[in-house]
Amino acid sequence: MTQIEASSLIVGRSFDGSRAAFDDGDEVVREDEQGLPLEILLGDHSGAFTEYQRALADFASDYARPVNSRESLVAKPEEFARAYVEAFREQFLHMQGDYRKRRRAFETLFKHCRYDPAGSFGYRWECVLRRLDQTDAESLLRALRKEIKVLQTAEPLVTA
Repeated sequence: MTQIEASSLIVGRSFDGSRAAFDDGDEVVREDEQGLPLEILLGDHSGAFTEYQRALADFASDYARPVNSRESLVAKPEEFARAYVEAFREQFLHMQGDYRKRRRAFETLFKHCRYDPAGSFGYRWECVLRRLDQTDAESLLRALRKEIKVLQTAEPLVTA
């Protein structure tokens, strides 16, 4: 997993505000020499900033879908699921940390844009940043794990 998944969630990439736009065919998987996934590239950013108000955890089932739909296709589904969740965690915390370290840079990036609480881009950007800052990563990850079927019967992952 790369930054694509976490960033798509953070910027509210959605079809209609009710379902996250992820694993919908707009992604390209780049493989290494052995044919294993190396990174995921997003080919179409449509739907970004469509959903900017709901809690990120509301979309946990959408972000669990790639694991759930491939459970029968991978040799070690539980290992695959754990790797997916851990990569999601790393990327989310990285992006949240970048924002918190460079808050002023992020917040002034689109200050020149029109600001309208009815949904202008400037307003949506502000909402997305606030939501990123206020999201508890561990709660988000618990919601994601809860939606991944193979992890429902697995031993709990102990993290240090």
